[in-house]
Amino acid sequence: MCKDNQSILIGVVFLSYFVRRAGWTEHFKACVESGKKQIRCMGVKCPVVCDEAVVQQLLAGEYPDAARRFDRFLLESYLENNDSVKWCPSVPHCGRAIRVGAGERYTEVECPCGLGFCFACAAGAHSPCPCTMWDMWEVKCNGESETVNWILANTKSCPKCFNPIVKDGGCNLVTCKCGQHLCWKCGGATGGAHDWDSIVGHSCNRFVGEEKKKVDNAKRNLHRYTHYYDRFKIHGDSHKLEHDKLGPAVDERVKLLEALLQDQPLLHDASWLTEAHRGLLQSRQVLSRSYVFAYYMFGGDDDKVRTWPKHRGSLPIAQGLFENYQEELESNVERLSKLLATEYGPVPEEEDVRRDKQNAMNLAKIVQTRCGEIYKCIQDELLPLLLDPMIIAAYRPRGPDKAKDFTTA
Repeated sequence: MCKDNQSILIGVVFLSYFVRRAGWTEHFKACVESGKKQIRCMGVKCPVVCDEAVVQQLLAGEYPDAARRFDRFLLESYLENNDSVKWCPSVPHCGRAIRVGAGERYTEVECPCGLGFCFACAAGAHSPCPCTMWDMWEVKCNGESETVNWILANTKSCPKCFNPIVKDGGCNLVTCKCGQHLCWKCGGATGGAHDWDSIVGHSCNRFVGEEKKKVDNAKRNLHRYTHYYDRFKIHGDSHKLEHDKLGPAVDERVKLLEALLQDQPLLHDASWLTEAHRGLLQSRQVLSRSYVFAYYMFGGDDDKVRTWPKHRGSLPIAQGLFENYQEELESNVERLSKLLATEYGPVPEEEDVRRDKQNAMNLAKIVQTRCGEIYKCIQDELLPLLLDPMIIAAYRPRGPDKAKDFTTA
């Protein structure tokens, strides 16, 4: 073969290579643009998945944006199939993914961006309430179920225009704004002739028992919900005030003590105030969420929270233990909050500081112990009674673990 023919052959081979390379690159680009995370061979009906390294290499040379997007696809695919890594649920998204140790799915972590969340369900930190109960609670609080219960307990629907009617005294014959008469006992349409005890031509004796039971149940359910929701919200609001207002006040008090008591080695270090305040915030959250757990665990009728028939006799005993811990925690949290809210004069007395330090450290230790007891009671005594298993994150006295980001997008 002459040299000219050899050169032509070599040129054809190289041209064929670059054409094929360009064809594959365009194929990869089209697949990435269509959102495919696994790119298959462009041969007809070929099931082979292309090597990720080759895809990245070819795209990086011609289409760097597509290469970065493909890298993102690979990362998302890895996260979707890995129980130990999860995107931070911050809004707007901080772009971080968090990794926990093997077997630590049921834990609470704090992303470097500052957001604390439950790793199992990606909701805000909610222990000692299990994920299932917390999810139901958020739906319930954000929905209108209790409004519906109130309407059911306190109103009747007009049988003509279907608007709700509220009865304010008087006899059981009610007239809607549309002109329709109805019986308040059963809600049925009637005529207007009546006396104080009865409505002419109308009888609802057979329906009274069923209707009364229906209304009584609605009132009882609403009262029960209000009991737990009020306590959940009161402690939640207190946590916000203690964080936003008491926190800065405590910081100022620390600076004051450290500036005025420099010659007192045992009192100069005022970090006990900061630690006590941190313990107050954490225990206040535990207390607030414990009422959500109690709402579903004790007397609820949700199908997702059912106890084993053979263990139902053990529930009242465990409930009493839980409520004792809860009551003691509540009492000591309020005492600690009051102590930390006490202000000193321009020149604090050393004896007052020494007394407050001892009391604050004692109370902080007590609330930490009570929080641990509540967690232990829930995990060891109450959750095993449920038909459908539930798990809570372990108690962390200092709040969610500080997590290191696995990657930053």
